[in-house]
Amino acid sequence: MSRYNVLGLTLVTLSLPLSAADAREASLWDSNRLYLGGTVGVAHSGISQQRVTDRFAGLGYDFDVELEDRTRGAWGALAGYQWSRHFATEIGFVDMGGVTALISGQPSRIQDYLDSGADALPQSLSGWELAALGHYPLGEHYYLYARAGVMFSRVSTRAESLSDQDWQRSAEGPSLGLGVGYRFDHHWRARLGLSYYDLDQQRTTLAGLSLIYQLGQPAERPTRTPAPMVEPAPERPDRTEPAPSPASYPDGPSLALTFAYNSHAVGDEFVGRLAEVAEQLHDDPKLRLQLTGHADSWGPSDYNQALSVERAEAVRDFMVEAFELAPERFEVRGYGDQRPFVNNDTPEGRSMNRRVILEWLEP
Repeated sequence: MSRYNVLGLTLVTLSLPLSAADAREASLWDSNRLYLGGTVGVAHSGISQQRVTDRFAGLGYDFDVELEDRTRGAWGALAGYQWSRHFATEIGFVDMGGVTALISGQPSRIQDYLDSGADALPQSLSGWELAALGHYPLGEHYYLYARAGVMFSRVSTRAESLSDQDWQRSAEGPSLGLGVGYRFDHHWRARLGLSYYDLDQQRTTLAGLSLIYQLGQPAERPTRTPAPMVEPAPERPDRTEPAPSPASYPDGPSLALTFAYNSHAVGDEFVGRLAEVAEQLHDDPKLRLQLTGHADSWGPSDYNQALSVERAEAVRDFMVEAFELAPERFEVRGYGDQRPFVNNDTPEGRSMNRRVILEWLEP
């Protein structure tokens, strides 16, 4: 594999998850947290018995070679840092064992060959790896990941039949990987993946299962009981912005729908009021509604922005389906947590800020 191919694969590997849209269910995706983990798996060296024999023949050595342990156990340990929902970096140690080569030939010639560097024999592979990981959440728990890195290895060739001699040298090469992961909770997660290493002209594949523990406490969106839904009164003394007011025609809806924590489901208690608004829309085909979604201050701002739009869209979709209204009669906006109705310091205040405001649009 050329350096240009490695560079291209690395860029593609990293760009796919980083360019994808944010997942909406992200409450377990806490960032800026250190994690530790361990890996067990199976390594396979992509080197054939005939290839090793041909290497010897090309150097003028007439040896018979028999390879064993091309597929074998492997293990590793890692430490990483989750910078965001989509990006992490890791450093780890990987031990992938080595292939056993049984060689028959003239002993003196074998000794001479091994002393010259043992380039034709498969080596044991173990060393340190530095990698960047891109994550693509598939929901609250499942995610895909891709990784690209470089491994710094101390490769060795051992001749047990020749006074237990050992030849070692340093090598480095690229590593690439793909896999799927599952987050059990805010601390524990597991991932199953396939990694590829190209070290010292020896290509090795590792299928591994990793168990990871994320340190610290979740900084955002901790698990809690949703605060009760409260419909805001027309006036609030401690609000940080003017309360939204409906237009002056015709008997504006003056309606704010509130939502449960981390939810965009329209509550049953608002169906009656929405039916009254829908009746006005049916009576006057020129009327249109503006639906403005908001969120409380818990969680990342980009997540809250997406959630506020989802809430406004949920109200629109409900009215379209339940009351047979045309979608173009609604204008949807979302302001995330940027325009709180009241202070976010209390559960009641946060409940009021999880809202969608209905206002008439001028014809």
